Amino acid sequence: LDDMQSPLQTILDGSTGDTTGLMEDVRRYASSLVEAKSESLQDLIRNTTESQGSLLADRFKKLETRMMADSPEEDEGGIGGRFRPSGKAGDGQLMKKVASRLSDFEAQMNDQMQRLTSDLDRKASAMATLSRTPGAPG
Repeated sequence: LDDMQSPLQTILDGSTGDTTGLMEDVRRYASSLVEAKSESLQDLIRNTTESQGSLLADRFKKLETRMMADSPEEDEGGIGGRFRPSGKAGDGQLMKKVASRLSDFEAQMNDQMQRLTSDLDRKASAMATLSRTPGAPG
């Protein structure tokens, strides 16, 4: 501990007691570090955004290509609206798919209507019970 006292005493003796210059140097140093880190983070964000943007554009291009391959083709009259099924087998498959989706939708709607009806019945019976209760308003 005595060995530490002499360098510390030397520093204290050489000090003028004014730490404003030292604090300004520390502030400038910290500010330059923060600015450098901020610039590097901005560059990283910019590069990441650009790479993700190009990746997203590539994905959209692939999706567009796939959608165009599945989209309706124009016939000689310039009227679109036909899918490209391979003959009558394609029409049958398309009709099966449409019928399947319609029946799924119908089942969902029936289920939802049953839930709504049971909920309405429950609320109506609760209201009827409340109206029969003595001292109930109404």
